[in-house]
Amino acid sequence: MIMQGQWWDTDIEQLNLRPAPICEAYLINGLAGDSYPCSENRMFKLKVIQGKTYLLRIINAALNTHLFFKIADHNVTVVSVDAAYTTPYGSDVMILTPGQTVDALLTADQPIGMYYMSIIPYLSASSLAPAPPRKVINSLIVYKGATSTTSPSRSLMPSQINSVSTAHRFSSNITSLVGGPYWTPVPRHVDEKMFVTMGLGLEQYALRKPSVLVRQNTGIITTESHPMHLHGFNFYVLGYGFGNYVPARDAKKLNLVNPQMHNTVGVPPGGWVALRFIANNPGAWIFHCHMDAHLPYGIIMVFIVENGPTPETSLQPPPSNLPQCTHDPTIYESPTTNVGLSY
Repeated sequence: MIMQGQWWDTDIEQLNLRPAPICEAYLINGLAGDSYPCSENRMFKLKVIQGKTYLLRIINAALNTHLFFKIADHNVTVVSVDAAYTTPYGSDVMILTPGQTVDALLTADQPIGMYYMSIIPYLSASSLAPAPPRKVINSLIVYKGATSTTSPSRSLMPSQINSVSTAHRFSSNITSLVGGPYWTPVPRHVDEKMFVTMGLGLEQYALRKPSVLVRQNTGIITTESHPMHLHGFNFYVLGYGFGNYVPARDAKKLNLVNPQMHNTVGVPPGGWVALRFIANNPGAWIFHCHMDAHLPYGIIMVFIVENGPTPETSLQPPPSNLPQCTHDPTIYESPTTNVGLSY
């Protein structure tokens, strides 16, 4: 397991400030590696045997930052994103949004030695404020038989921390593994179509019908990639694009054959994603930006899914011994529509 994260040298209460403070370092499995003098002798090391294949689960646990991930001189084969199987996809670099997971196969097919496994931030809104120092955070792939004096091969990371094209190429090429475990075809009939715009400084909402849920990124302070996460469901990502979503032009480009399945998706900066899901899980489910600093700005909403016609499709009542809330329970009452939206 490769856990990516952030570290601040500040009081935790300072993280509630707006704008959120820039972190001092990024981490791989809790360590900043040799990019900083204080941690140069403390680096995560993954030992491998030449010729063997390993399954890596890579998790972006950073609060506020997308991260590029790369292993020097190695390609990986992505087989799952957000715990949903994908068509095997080979790549030399990955982008993970906050809260996202990727499962990838790594074959130790290079000469015996040591190879940097590295991350850097992807800051699609780098024009909003001065970017932090561009430090590459390293860990190591260590082949069995490598000597401690071997110099590690370095990862050639994207040249720009706002490399939108690199991020988009990886995200848009992922597709579902048709016929794989838990795969279901995308529903062709849709009851409601929702068009939702979002951005720092302005929130708008409009409802149309019927067909797909489109998330439109229209920031007025700056355009930025927002990682949108839906609780309670996986959704189909039918397509990505830049600029405004135009149904007459873009609807015919949507993938209805093997669209990727996610619970978190990065909306391209100044662009859109088209999503589709079946509201078959009764309850109140948050749909929000997975960048923690953006929640107080209002990039958060709730889908309220009412009970279906059978006990199997209905939310069960609480147990009789459940302690009662002290505040007004009527705020939890469902609306009269089949799929509600609170914003």
